[in-house]
Formats: sequence, C-alpha cells, structure tokens
Amino acid sequence: MPPRRTRLQKCLELLVEHQGPLTGGPPRDPWAAILWENVVYLTDEQRRDEAFLALERATSLRPDRLLEATDDALLGICGKGKMAASQVQKLRDCARLFLEIGDPRTLVTLPESRAMTALQEFPGIGRPGAERLLLFAGHGTALALESNGLRTLQRLGYGDDLGDYGKSYRATQGAAAEELDADGKARIDAYLRLRRHGQQQCRKKPVCDSCPLQKHCDARRGDGMNH
Repeated sequence: MPPRRTRLQKCLELLVEHQGPLTGGPPRDPWAAILWENVVYLTDEQRRDEAFLALERATSLRPDRLLEATDDALLGICGKGKMAASQVQKLRDCARLFLEIGDPRTLVTLPESRAMTALQEFPGIGRPGAERLLLFAGHGTALALESNGLRTLQRLGYGDDLGDYGKSYRATQGAAAEELDADGKARIDAYLRLRRHGQQQCRKKPVCDSCPLQKHCDARRGDGMNH
C-alpha cells in the first residue's frame, strides 16, 4: 500500500495541475543566480531576466569583465532608476568576491556549514538564498523558500508570521519540511511552485476565489479574506 500523501503534497499536486509546466525562475548555476539577484533592484521577473541577459551578452558573466566594464555600460543594464548605481556597485562587489573567496560553483561543493558562510558573503544572499543556491546546484536538500512561497505556506497553516523574518522563516520551513521527502528534485519543484503561486494568486492581497488550494487554506477558512 503506497504511503498516504501529506496535505502539502496534495497542495503541490494541485499546483501542478493548475500551473502546468513551469519556466523561468532563478538560474540553477550558483554564480549566474547571484548575478541574477543583483542585476536590478525590486522589479518584475521579465525585467530581471532581460537585464540578466544583457549582462551576460556584455560580460559573459566573467568577473574580470564585470570589473573592467564602464559605469555607463553597467548602468545601461541595471537601469536608470535611483537604485541603479547601487546595483552596479553590487555587481562589482560580486566580481571581487568571486576572485577573493572563490567561484560559487566551487563554494557549493564545500561542507554545508562552510558553503553557507561563504555564499552569504555575496550581496543579496542571506540564509534563504544560500539554501536555494545549494539546493538548485544539487548540493543541499533544505526546503528553500523566498517571500512569496513563505507567505503562501503561512496562509496554508505552516508556521506563523512571528514578526521576525528569520524566526518566521525557520518555523514555516520546519513545519512544511516535515511533509515533504528530503529529495532535491521534489524540493526544487516545491520552491518554484509555491513561489509562482505567491506571485500570481497568493499575493499580499490574495486572489482567493479562483485559488486551487482553497479547501486546504487556513486563512481562507478563517475569514475568507486576507491573512
């Protein structure tokens, strides 16, 4: 007799039916993923992907070419907004760290604690980001989450918003991880599907009426509106 599916596994199966095959999202390559995170400030995914492709065309993602590129060239990629200069500096910082502490594609192969510490030296990479880099590179199995997936899981009833992002993240991650096998491929798919659901439906102001997870959602059952 096959093992009984958990509630979270059922939710993910519903998201597969609702979303179909997924495309896009963070690159699997750790170095490319770090640059993808830093190339532009908060923006939609299409704009981020376009900027990343422009960066790749201009520099081949080589740290030496990133350091040699002019500010004007990088500003044209990062955008002309007020945060563009900050993103240019972050890209240069990424390149310097690559040369000083190592290629992230090598860093992910270190023992986990050392890898986590080294990866978090890069701009924009906190603990959740480092967990994702390891998971996507095939060197970790932690249930990595970002803000959209975290919000979705909390509304479903996994963990709580404790008023501190780190504590909330760990509580939600731990509760959800108990219902998923420690399989890298399954956890990558969970990351991507929860993230997409949080972007498209379980937004800050959720679109509940057409949500495929309605019957499993604690927030929906609680008040029918936002949580």
